[in-house]
Amino acid sequence: MTVYINVGALTLDGVRIRTKKALIEEIVDRNVFFDQTAYVHDGNLPETFTVNDFYAATEHKTIILSVVGPDPYTKRNWYANVEINKNGGIKVS
Repeated sequence: MTVYINVGALTLDGVRIRTKKALIEEIVDRNVFFDQTAYVHDGNLPETFTVNDFYAATEHKTIILSVVGPDPYTKRNWYANVEINKNGGIKVS
């Protein structure tokens, strides 16, 4: 089953990621936190999570994170979909 979650993206230092290009660069090294922004969200994941947390916390085979940046609450300049699957694959589009 695939699940979609609306999120924002932060560096491990807690700073919002400013561009989609920067998101792609950070996610390669798995240096990204995602924070769920929707009122209703996947209850199996913590409020703020990493890709590794996804593997441990959910039974879904694939998750698609709809990322809004740089700040999902105040400044929506770019959008990205991050597809994560249980086999370890990550794709940003």
